[in-house]
Amino acid sequence: MHKNIPVVDMTTVDSNGSISNFGIIHNYEHLPVGTVPLVGKDSGKLRKTKLDEWWSNRSIPGSREGLYPALRSMGLKNAKELLLLGNALSLSDHYWVKPFQSDIKWENINYFDNDFSLDVGKALFGHGIAELKNINKNSPNSTSPGNLMKQWLNTEPRMLQKAGSNAFLQEPFNEYIAYKLADALNVSHIKYEIGSENDQFYSLCDNFVTKDTELVSAWSVLACFELTQEDFMEQTANCAGRLGIGNIRNNLDKMLTLDYIIANGDRHFNNFGFLRNPNTLEWQGFAPLYDSGASLWYNKTIGAVGVDIRSEATGDMMSKQLNLVSDLSWLQKTALTPDVIIGDIRDILDLNVISGYVEKERNQKIAMELANRYDIVLTRAGVSTQANKPGIIHFAMPEIIDMNN
Repeated sequence: MHKNIPVVDMTTVDSNGSISNFGIIHNYEHLPVGTVPLVGKDSGKLRKTKLDEWWSNRSIPGSREGLYPALRSMGLKNAKELLLLGNALSLSDHYWVKPFQSDIKWENINYFDNDFSLDVGKALFGHGIAELKNINKNSPNSTSPGNLMKQWLNTEPRMLQKAGSNAFLQEPFNEYIAYKLADALNVSHIKYEIGSENDQFYSLCDNFVTKDTELVSAWSVLACFELTQEDFMEQTANCAGRLGIGNIRNNLDKMLTLDYIIANGDRHFNNFGFLRNPNTLEWQGFAPLYDSGASLWYNKTIGAVGVDIRSEATGDMMSKQLNLVSDLSWLQKTALTPDVIIGDIRDILDLNVISGYVEKERNQKIAMELANRYDIVLTRAGVSTQANKPGIIHFAMPEIIDMNN
């Protein structure tokens, strides 16, 4: 289903929840983007392999930290079982599955309008698993991608809480830094805050998807076409243009530039995307950037801070990433300077003291490496880096939200 529009009949395998077959296609236009190739011998045809790939990407990956203890606590064998029990409802789009002969409506069960159980989120975080009895499995947390522990909260708008990873638990602070840096450079990026609960830090962000928008990953867009040897920029821009999304070169320039500055090699094709209207299927353009936590050498010891990182998006080392950027003129008016970055970023990272594995010297080195990359970008853009120009921007220190209350 796509909201209340029947899309395709399908059956799943009881043992693992994968798609065993599909039957009547009720609405070709509303099939998930990427399940129907638009070129080649299968052009215009729904392929089971494509549909099953989309379905698999919808469930929690097996690499998610804490997944299997959580599944055992819920009496489940795999994440796709959990996906089915929650009707595969998501807070990123409006697809879901409706059992045959059921008369339930999207309005009555979607998680944009209706509250959901927090039991699945608690289990995925390992909170009170032993005390959870008769777990209510109706939750959008069954459709959340990624390897880090995360859960949706019943706030208005819905809010995503995401943990860091060992050994430095740095990702929540990186999300905040990436958002503030993007904001200073006029790069569209969702707002992140930092929360603390039981001596653990988390990133917090509001859902930027609504009842009238949905997120379509870049991978889904590229899956509509036969991939070529074009470079990352050309291929992504061309595929988006062929679908009618519009000219996205400036958006890609900004994304690649930001990711170069923060050494974010994790910008894979499921980590950025596009917005469209689920009712009219009209494209609304490039989605704001999100999920920038795996940056700033988040998992590197002090001796490895500053090393070159391989980009998931381009497949090349990030030292070469700026060569793909066609235009840096949008940086001409920035009032952010490398000197400010060193002090402000170091102070933000120094807030991460609870992990017990934070060296202030490491934070200082991260800030200096980030400032050096930013200086390289400014030099390429022909922007003055003098620290005393008027209107200089400082990063506000985050107000840590007490999530225990």
